[in-house]
Amino acid sequence: MGNLGRADPRMTLMLLPLLITVEIIVLHLPAGYEIRVNPAQIVTLRETSEGSGHANRLLVQGANCVVGLTSTRFIAVTESCADVQRLLEAR
Repeated sequence: MGNLGRADPRMTLMLLPLLITVEIIVLHLPAGYEIRVNPAQIVTLRETSEGSGHANRLLVQGANCVVGLTSTRFIAVTESCADVQRLLEAR
């Protein structure tokens, strides 16, 4: 009868990844790298002016959207802000 009614600790550890889920979206940096972002950390989306001929010298060439994070960091990505917004709404 020893363990009757008790949860096996090994089973608890195996089920833990199923209980903890974090939704992640994948964005692309102008250098070609992928970056994974937790959507809950995104606070702002700002279109760059690259398409208007008045490119911002502070941004890397090829960036179409600047993503602001709760950590006060910014990520310049190749996706348009509309595409990033669609990824956020689709989750």
